Amino acid sequence: MSKSKIFSYTGSEQTYIIPDEIYTIHVELNGSSGGKGSFGGAGGMGGNVNANLNVTPGSVLYLYIGGTGTDGVSQSNTQANANIPGGYNGGGDSGSFGDPGGSGAGATDIRINGNGLAHRILVAGGGGGGGSDPQGGGGGNGNGQPGADGAKTGNQKGGKGGTQNGGGLGGSNLSNDEVSWGKKGVLGTGGMGGITGFAGFDSGGGGGGGYYGGGGGAASTDISPGDAAGGGGGSSYAYELANDVEFKQSIHIGLGNITISYVVPSVICFVANTMIRTDQGDVPIQLIKSKKHTIHGSHVVGITKTIHNEDELVLFEKNALGDNVPNRDTIMSRKHKIIVRGKYVKAECMINDSTIRLVPYDETLMYNIVMPTYSVVRANNIKAETLHPRNNVAILFKKHIWKKNPTMNTKSNI
Repeated sequence: MSKSKIFSYTGSEQTYIIPDEIYTIHVELNGSSGGKGSFGGAGGMGGNVNANLNVTPGSVLYLYIGGTGTDGVSQSNTQANANIPGGYNGGGDSGSFGDPGGSGAGATDIRINGNGLAHRILVAGGGGGGGSDPQGGGGGNGNGQPGADGAKTGNQKGGKGGTQNGGGLGGSNLSNDEVSWGKKGVLGTGGMGGITGFAGFDSGGGGGGGYYGGGGGAASTDISPGDAAGGGGGSSYAYELANDVEFKQSIHIGLGNITISYVVPSVICFVANTMIRTDQGDVPIQLIKSKKHTIHGSHVVGITKTIHNEDELVLFEKNALGDNVPNRDTIMSRKHKIIVRGKYVKAECMINDSTIRLVPYDETLMYNIVMPTYSVVRANNIKAETLHPRNNVAILFKKHIWKKNPTMNTKSNI
């Protein structure tokens, strides 16, 4: 059974503690999108990163989810050299004087062993802010490992996208006034968009946050007239220990998010077609129904269906424990307890390398029974424990699987 949790934008650090018995997780990160310019260019979209991570139960992940850039809005009372703040987690500011560009979006990232920028292991870049006025350059997307460049317009150059090795260069124009040029992105943060010094002209879009931020777009001035350019997108990143990494083309608009998912292992379980003795007769474990079958007079609560977390299972050959015990070859998880001469014994403790031995596990589905109380059943005529109703797997199935489909509770989503 798989379990997922989506973390949405809060504007502050969030944490996630790896659950017990979970050693691998899948994560998907979406960066946020940049603000659009006043009357002009669209903000860039956020980057998308998928990866598998090897983790340790109990360890802490620090989650930083990017905020969107702010749209540029022309205001008659705006002060010269004023800024429009970038989105949370590294979005670059844009200038607010004249017709302002949009500010850059923040990146979305995961950090381990600390919460500084040096502890980032995955980053989805944020989009750059758009330039202003009808022909303003669009912001660059947080497109992948390098962010996309912001769009130029006329003499105003867009900010460059961030890379794996440095921030994107800011866009320039024909003016010698460097205040009107976009600023270079730096580690984690997009560069500020260029600020025009003239009310009738336009300020540039801010760069998107990322592993390295994108550069800010250039403003227009009396020396370099026209519309302002967009900021570059921030770069995405994955550290070398991440597995199955995929950087997707930017498709995300809006606030960033992180999805964490993992397969919940079942600690004790049987393979399919293990025959369970019910009051209605012997039934393959995967076909037992809570509304139909009882054991020792009690209704079955449900059947769990999971992928196991070990490489080997224990095989009991027919008659390995005595005459007709089991009554056919029987395979179960290593820690599944059986009852031998009145004592509970783990299956792996019975291995004799002959009639009871380890066999490879091929990641097929495994099953177990949940009763109202911790119980004993006969599985292929072996007395064995049921899954405890307070086991984490049993609790998850009760809350999320059987509750949704009470009449067919073996049809769980894996």
